[in-house]
Amino acid sequence: MTNMNIHQLRNTLTTSCRGCNFRALDSYGQVGCLAHDVSNESYTVEDNCFKFDSKICQFKREVEWVYPEESIENQISRVRKEVTMRYMVASYCTSVEEAETAYKHIDHQTLKPKQIVLYFENSKDSTALLDKIQNGKSTIKNPTNGIKWSVLTQAVDNFSYDDVLRSFPNIPFYCFINAKQAKEIEFSYFNWLDKQINDYGFRFRMIGGDIKIISSMVYKSNILPLDEIEEQLQEQGIAYYDFRDLYNNYLEFRNWSKGDDRFIY
Repeated sequence: MTNMNIHQLRNTLTTSCRGCNFRALDSYGQVGCLAHDVSNESYTVEDNCFKFDSKICQFKREVEWVYPEESIENQISRVRKEVTMRYMVASYCTSVEEAETAYKHIDHQTLKPKQIVLYFENSKDSTALLDKIQNGKSTIKNPTNGIKWSVLTQAVDNFSYDDVLRSFPNIPFYCFINAKQAKEIEFSYFNWLDKQINDYGFRFRMIGGDIKIISSMVYKSNILPLDEIEEQLQEQGIAYYDFRDLYNNYLEFRNWSKGDDRFIY
């Protein structure tokens, strides 16, 4: 793990189109992108290829990735499936009933998480939930819709986001909520968020506020505790979004405005 501060991290978030199969070319070099409209984006040109600073393009694919005689339409469809947002949700619950309710609402997301973690303040509730599941009396089933689930016990005062992040290192995005917040999130929210990241060209690294979503790209590049990463992101004014701002934007506008200075990407 590299010890890297947030300013240094931002400088590493660049994408060069060199070697990418989706470059649109003429006899002089690159003129555009076959997967995205980049005509209004800011970029520099190096060796006749576009370079985007402080942005990550998840669509970049080398020529070796392409199947023989595969159409560009099928390539774009295939890469879009590959980059669909993968995330986990960790929900704090104070009772078995809260845990089942939270799970039900998370499970109803149109874009489902890969993992759901239900964590409790005391072992009595977590044991009761596990017993109920084992006896087939719970609404939580395993597996359900391909979602894995875990039940943890951890004192809230000592709860560490970092412990959860380290426990599930292969999932790119993590969302931390409580059972009440799980009921507030519309079922299409994460599907919408996936579209903002992949279809509208935004590359956020972290969402904060009372509900936290963090990208593992930030987490794995730092040895700082999560709250210090959050503090540095705020100080730098980069790649940090308050969940409520994003959610209100989702409810009111559906698509982010690239002219909105809050959304630095």
